[in-house]
Amino acid sequence: MFCKITIALFGVAIISAGATNRSYGAAGAFSDDGNHVYLIGSKLPKGTALDIDLTNFTAKKLSLGVSAEVRAIVNAPGALLFVTEKSLYRLPFPAGKPGKICDAPTGSLFDDVACNRAQHGILLLCRTKDGRDWPAYYLREQESKPTSVVLRRVNGLVGAVFDRDGHLFFASGGDLWEGDITTPSEPGEELPAVEAFRFAPVAMRETANTTPNSTGARELAVAGRTVYAQMTRMGGSGWGEIISVGWPPEPKQEGKARSRDSPVKANVELFKSALAAFRAYGSNQRTSYLCGSPDGRKVFFATRYENDDPNAKPLRFYLGDDTGEIHPLDELKIDDPD
Repeated sequence: MFCKITIALFGVAIISAGATNRSYGAAGAFSDDGNHVYLIGSKLPKGTALDIDLTNFTAKKLSLGVSAEVRAIVNAPGALLFVTEKSLYRLPFPAGKPGKICDAPTGSLFDDVACNRAQHGILLLCRTKDGRDWPAYYLREQESKPTSVVLRRVNGLVGAVFDRDGHLFFASGGDLWEGDITTPSEPGEELPAVEAFRFAPVAMRETANTTPNSTGARELAVAGRTVYAQMTRMGGSGWGEIISVGWPPEPKQEGKARSRDSPVKANVELFKSALAAFRAYGSNQRTSYLCGSPDGRKVFFATRYENDDPNAKPLRFYLGDDTGEIHPLDELKIDDPD
C-alpha cells in the first residue's frame, strides 16, 4: 500500500494539456523487477492500464478491476497502487484481485499517489472539492485512515515521488525540492509534516499583461542522484520538455562551516551543483509517463515532437539511467495511451 498524486499549486496552476489529456497524477509505474511498465491514459478503457514488456517490447491491456477513471498509478512492493478520485486501491501481483485500501478524506478528492517503500508509507495528494486547496495525506502501514500532512510555506506538493531510501522529491513553485516526511512515533502525538529544501531552481517565472509564459516542473522521477522532471507551462497549455539535474550530496564538514558564515553562498553553491549536471532530452507538453524503477537505477519516459521537426518521431520512449544518460526504445511501437 503506497501512493502518489499530482496537484496544482494555488495561484500557479499546473498546466492543463488539453481537454482530452490527463492533467493530474503519475501515468506510469514500473514492475518490481523493472521489466514491465504500466501506463494509464484517456484513450484506454476506464479502469485499464497498458502493460508493456520491456524485454520483448510487446504490450497488452491490464484490467485494474475498477470501473472509474484511474487518476494515478505507482509501484509498491509486490503490487501496483492506484487512485480514483474517491478511493485508493492495491492490485497484488502476479494474479491478485484489487482491494480498496481507503477512501478520500471528507471534502477532498485523490489526484496522485507516491509510495515510500523504505518507510512503508503512502503519500496521497489531493484537491478539495471546491478546488481551493491541495492538501496532502500520509497513510502508514497497518493504518486504515490517512492522516493530514502539515505543509508550511508551500501551497502543495506537485509530482511527489520517493527514492529507494525514502527521500521525498517534489515540485513547488515550479522548482525542485528534496526532504522527507517526519512522522510521530505513536499515532495521535502530532501530525506528520514535510521537511524539505529547494535544491534546483529550474522554473522560469515571469509577469506581464499577457497569457502566462512561466514554466515549471510537473512530474518527477529519481535514478540514483539524478532527478528527471517534466517541465510544462504553468497556467495554460502548450510547451514542455523533459530535463534532468543532479541531486547534490550532503556538504562536507568544512562546507557546513562555510555555510554558517554565508548561508546565501551555501545556497548558491547548492544550486550550482544541481544545475551543473543539467540535461535536456526533448519536447513533451502532454503526458510524459515519467516513472522510476524500484531499485532506483532507471527511469522511463516519452518525448513528443508535435510542432517541431516533421521527420522526428511524434512519440518516442526512453530509459534513463542514474548518470543522466538516456537510451531510446525505438523497438517499442505502441499507440499513445493518452
